[in-house]
Amino acid sequence: MFRKAKIVAIAVLLSSCLGSAVAEAAFTIQPSLSLQEAYDSNPELNPRSVGEDGMFKSTVTPSLSMRYTGKAYSFAGSYTMTSFFHHDKPALDYDVNGASVSAHADIGKRSSLSITDNYSLNKGVQITDNAVNIHLSRAPIEYNIISLALSTSYGPYWSFTFTALNATTEYDDPALIDSVT
Repeated sequence: MFRKAKIVAIAVLLSSCLGSAVAEAAFTIQPSLSLQEAYDSNPELNPRSVGEDGMFKSTVTPSLSMRYTGKAYSFAGSYTMTSFFHHDKPALDYDVNGASVSAHADIGKRSSLSITDNYSLNKGVQITDNAVNIHLSRAPIEYNIISLALSTSYGPYWSFTFTALNATTEYDDPALIDSVT
């Protein structure tokens, strides 16, 4: 219970300290706080024959995003933490942290370069359906997606974009697999 109060207090403090937005000509900061209460009829994904009762789940999501825009370039970044709290079973509580950064630059009159990185760390119950059964794991899973895009235009109707993408998933639980064979 202390963990839940601590996360809510930090989120409220962050939102109140920064205000709704700090805006200059080209720089903005925007904090956000989302609270949700929902009923989960089967939080442990047990078969219905087990007779498990459902429970309420609270979700707290503080986030912060920043953006800077110049004449020929822009930069954006954000951080979001989502915490899930199960009222009757704290052992099912988990957190998801995510961050993203992106940069965009105009190169000449017709070309641009964009770089984006999205990272997520999920520390909680992982659910994997391998077409035979559902597997629950408490091992952390990391996701990272990096992309690089080069665009150029030829007149008002033609453009070409080359995108390179690297997506990585890492986890410690050997029962979790990338694909079903």
